[in-house]
Amino acid sequence: MRPFTTATLGSVAISNPVMVDYSQGDFNLGLSVNVTATNTSTVQYSLDDPNAVYPTDYNTNATWHSVTALTDVTANTAVSLTVPCRAVRLNMTAWTSNGASLTVVQGHT
Repeated sequence: MRPFTTATLGSVAISNPVMVDYSQGDFNLGLSVNVTATNTSTVQYSLDDPNAVYPTDYNTNATWHSVTALTDVTANTAVSLTVPCRAVRLNMTAWTSNGASLTVVQGHT
């Protein structure tokens, strides 16, 4: 997978899900949150299949889990996620100015 950056969120909002390949042998995602001002964001992942279970309203109906090291992020932070999942997203929960973006890079075998 090529690096993928979600649209920068500039208010309290949830990004579109970034779909990933959960079936890789050594699952590994590089996740980086870039905070450009005063806001609080959390990166979340879902194990639900967006195409089979919730094709029309995945952000609302899927079960989302917070990435512990990327919960309530207020500064630039990067981590690795090794839990095989189907999608990740950025959830901005508090906003004062500017925004934040999420970059996802998936390793492959």
